[in-house]
Amino acid sequence: MQDLIFELGPTGTLIVDKACTIGAGLRLPPRFTLKGKGIGAGGQIKFLNDGIGLSMCQEAPSGYVTISGIDLYGPSAPGNSTAPHSTGIAIANQNIVYLTNVRVSDFQTGVSGVGSYSVFINGCNISNNRGDNLVIGYNSNGWRIRDGIVSQAGGWGINVLGPGDDTPIGLINTSNDLLIDGVRMESNYRGAVRTNAYGTRVTNSRFESNGLGSMTMPHRGLLVESQAQDARILTNIFSSDCIQIQNLSTQRAFNIPDDRNTTQCAALGFSR
Repeated sequence: MQDLIFELGPTGTLIVDKACTIGAGLRLPPRFTLKGKGIGAGGQIKFLNDGIGLSMCQEAPSGYVTISGIDLYGPSAPGNSTAPHSTGIAIANQNIVYLTNVRVSDFQTGVSGVGSYSVFINGCNISNNRGDNLVIGYNSNGWRIRDGIVSQAGGWGINVLGPGDDTPIGLINTSNDLLIDGVRMESNYRGAVRTNAYGTRVTNSRFESNGLGSMTMPHRGLLVESQAQDARILTNIFSSDCIQIQNLSTQRAFNIPDDRNTTQCAALGFSR
């Protein structure tokens, strides 16, 4: 399959219309489109390697890659932890990437990104990964995660890195301008969203039964770390979860239940 992708080259399109199992990752060139027949419609790729599944990692700035309507499965099915380095989609040094109606499951990390701007993740099901479902690294600005499902992570549903989390890129040790909107986030072991970055906005999303893995902080849906400046948490539904806020520049409003502490959350020192 990699040879075919190289043959098609930049601006090429590959349509996967059946189930494929491969033992190595695939590297996508700039302006390439990888398509299936729709989530659950038969077009899928299962990766057996303990590494990256789909790579969009370039040494020089690149972009305009599209992945749509396809199921991607890794080697780390539930109960199997033999591929601790597997990543479903890795994005680095990109500008403008579209992930639309894509399923990413059974990897250690579902989707990871660093040094990339304007990554649009729309209508995707990024769930059932052994570690974090999504990791947004340094110098990754203007990401939009909308109208999808992020559930059943062994770690965080969405982990947004900030100062002290990783090796800086030059002098850059954070990202900014992340929007999470209309996403259903359920049963992520450490919590649904952790942010340590600037200007994270979480809106119109649903939180339920997240954070059960931390016994001293049950149902922690959202963690705003101390260095996460100017986060905004607006018009979400917290079915069972609480918010842990460690930076006072955070603002929250119009959430359901309302923004007053409930008895359950207040007892833990959290809020809704």
